Amino acid sequence: MVFERSGKKNPWFAAWNNPVTGKRESKSFATKKEAQAHDSLMQHKCKYEQEFFKKKEAEKKGKRPRKEDDSLEAVYHKYLQVKQFSVQSLNWQLNAMRIPLEKLGRKRIKAITTQDIGNLLIAWKSLDARAAGGKQSLGRKISHQTVDNHYRVFKAVMNWAYEMGLLEVTPRYPKLGAVHYQEREVPTMNELDRIYKNAAPHIQRIIALGIYSGARVGQSELYKLTWDAFDMERKQFVL
Repeated sequence: MVFERSGKKNPWFAAWNNPVTGKRESKSFATKKEAQAHDSLMQHKCKYEQEFFKKKEAEKKGKRPRKEDDSLEAVYHKYLQVKQFSVQSLNWQLNAMRIPLEKLGRKRIKAITTQDIGNLLIAWKSLDARAAGGKQSLGRKISHQTVDNHYRVFKAVMNWAYEMGLLEVTPRYPKLGAVHYQEREVPTMNELDRIYKNAAPHIQRIIALGIYSGARVGQSELYKLTWDAFDMERKQFVL
């Protein structure tokens, strides 16, 4: 949940319910964008990473001395803080890293082996498309291309950790194999003209945007457009 309290130095707040204590917690930010990004991150933690909150509460109670956390989960959170992704990109990132965080989140990043990564590939390949955040029908496995995209995110995090000195050496990454991209049949201009003439007015606007903007075919950038992408004064929009 994101809300504003005017008059404060950092007026934008992200708030969430701690799944362990049930208490309401919040953090303030200077901008709405930062608050929204942190809100998305905390929603993901509340849903998939409750161990994070348990560990935090244990540290507060003094059950064990606090020390630098070099787990994959902790390193990934540092990575997100540095990269400052947009809300949309952050949600995509969190979805791509869900399996690695579930399987290896509490493991020290230095202890992650090639075999661990191979097991991630197996888990990704067996993942149901809808469970992976897709819109495909339940029971259909995610595509090879989606597995490759998620794998790239994981490797980017590991390589960043190496660059930051958090890893002395990166593990050997198992090969996923060649990615075979799905080919889509693109309508001809004559076919588009016929489709346009027979479409309802609100659909005609979408067709025109697709034709003249160069948007990708299928579940394209048009699905991701929001009003902040449009500049009404210049009569432009950015994909």
